[in-house]
Amino acid sequence: MTFTFPTCPLPPNSTVWAYLRDSGGPGQDQSSQRAYLLAYCKHHQLHIDRLFEDSSSGGTTDGRIEFEAMIDLARASKTPTVDGIIYWDIKRFARNQLDSQYYKADLRKRGYKLISLSDNIPQDENISGVFESILEWKAEQDRKDLKKDVLRGMEYMVSLKDDDGNYIGLAPANPPVCYTTEPYDTGLKRNDGRPRIVQRWIPDPETWEQGKLAWQMRTERASYREIENETNLFQDKRYPGTYYYRFFRNKIYLGHYQFKEKIFENFVPALITPDQWEMVQEYNYSRPQRGKIWPTGKKHPKAGQTTYLLSGLCRCGYCDSKIHGVKINQYRYYACSSRVTHQPCQAKYKYIRREKIEGLIIETTLTNILTPEFITDLTKQVNLILTTDTTAQQLTHLNRQIREINQKIQNLTDQIEIYPSENLIERIRQREVELKQKITEKKKLETRPKLEVTEEQLEKHLYNYREKLKTGNFRAQQKILSTVIDHIDLKENQAIIHYGFPMLSYIKAFSVYSHCVKFLSTNTKITIHY
Repeated sequence: MTFTFPTCPLPPNSTVWAYLRDSGGPGQDQSSQRAYLLAYCKHHQLHIDRLFEDSSSGGTTDGRIEFEAMIDLARASKTPTVDGIIYWDIKRFARNQLDSQYYKADLRKRGYKLISLSDNIPQDENISGVFESILEWKAEQDRKDLKKDVLRGMEYMVSLKDDDGNYIGLAPANPPVCYTTEPYDTGLKRNDGRPRIVQRWIPDPETWEQGKLAWQMRTERASYREIENETNLFQDKRYPGTYYYRFFRNKIYLGHYQFKEKIFENFVPALITPDQWEMVQEYNYSRPQRGKIWPTGKKHPKAGQTTYLLSGLCRCGYCDSKIHGVKINQYRYYACSSRVTHQPCQAKYKYIRREKIEGLIIETTLTNILTPEFITDLTKQVNLILTTDTTAQQLTHLNRQIREINQKIQNLTDQIEIYPSENLIERIRQREVELKQKITEKKKLETRPKLEVTEEQLEKHLYNYREKLKTGNFRAQQKILSTVIDHIDLKENQAIIHYGFPMLSYIKAFSVYSHCVKFLSTNTKITIHY
């Protein structure tokens, strides 16, 4: 191959370093650069002391190991190790203008002559700096334009839809767990005429059901480790939280894909329902600022993950401090937090054996709380609230509003007859829209079905609660107790159980509007001795 070489600012027999970087472009790979470099050095009788080669992007110096090694070697000696450094062009050295100028200035101050093989920079020092700065600016602009073009092309591919108007699922990234890829012919052609085959995201049949199970378990407040032990979605069982933290916050499982700032809804088949998403996100509370407590009504993310059945339910009957679980040797106890930390408390006991109290609480719940009498009383109180006639009051209020709006419209009409005005006409239009909204609300109220709860509906849930308490499943028992019991006051040889009717839980179960009954409690308590 015959080459044409530019002049060389170094005399024959000079020693140089050479730096090459592959940008991936056609005809600009390292092999062609290397062939020209060797021929250039042979033509001008230069000796290559070391050749540095990278294959990463020139946007920054991050990940350019050989480039950094060359800079470190140059800085390691107070005098130049070689006479000069040869590189292909400014774009290969760095497309970031600031980095390019910084490293070149640093090397020149240390006595290195810099030689570009393809930029044709004039040797005259009075104009070479200006010429080089212009090339550096152009290289950086080319990089920005290229990035813009690439992103625009990616967004076009992401937004492609099939004949039915559904997104094809073409994403410029590896799919998340529970999804895989399959080849897809876009019908487009590459520059060389070959068909453009890309990868589309589809459900992964091997992990799809495990993913559904993971989300279902999370809605039931299972821990990351419990979910991983059951589903085996990830390989690293030591730190499952590292993976599940992102897994349960990724909207792709709703079917939505985000590219840059745009959300593509129904981009892929959804793994979960919107209700499951909301339930899990309510559980994913953010950590409050230092010195702040968790917001009222929100549970700590680790709440419910204890191995103590009554954790979070018990408090000291003497000082009202929290009762928490402790382990001493192989035995487990409940202890007053004030006594453990040597704070004032009148309690004579310090530890209560877990086995002594937990079984008694379950037995009392089965025999004294979750009973047919419980359901009968619950049904009466719920229906008393549901049958309270608030509809008539709301209709009276709406009728009054409708009359007022009609009167305002009539007043505006009278004014227009005397003083025609566009402003008055616009105000009439606004009142007519408001009137239409109130009439629609009135029709909905008049057609709203009567709400009523039957004992049969609640008995079904009572049976499920009792069966779960009897089975011995720890998480199920813990969930039932925390639903029914408000709190337990522990005293020496005595426990006072405060319980109520968990109405929101029941109402959601049989799809009655939750705004009808917000909370119903008998404020009942049972005293047991142990």
